[in-house]
Amino acid sequence: MFNDALTLGKLTSSELIRDYKLADYAVECLINIVDEFEQNIQDNQQAAIKYIQYGNQPILIESFGYYNPHLVIIYGTTSDGNEARVVQHISQVNLCLIAVERVHPEKPRRKIGFLPSNSEDE
Repeated sequence: MFNDALTLGKLTSSELIRDYKLADYAVECLINIVDEFEQNIQDNQQAAIKYIQYGNQPILIESFGYYNPHLVIIYGTTSDGNEARVVQHISQVNLCLIAVERVHPEKPRRKIGFLPSNSEDE
């Protein structure tokens, strides 16, 4: 991840240890899971989530974000075009991924990724 020659303060990159309990790692895993899911669905479909607390309406996933140490944010839109954000503690994230028809099938499927964190601890 870091160049071995890079020095951050008094620590070199080889001395940095990743904390796998933080939200950024959870989001990385979620993105990998969604990417794998989308590799196995038809080209005219995209990943969405069913989120029971939001009336069980599908939310089309656009991106993920986080606030370390413990908040995961899922950005998306509902099937009727309303903006949606799901904010959860990493210990409470449960997503039911579903394949839904893409709104604009003539355009390539968007790659889902990170939004920058506003966390100060990075």
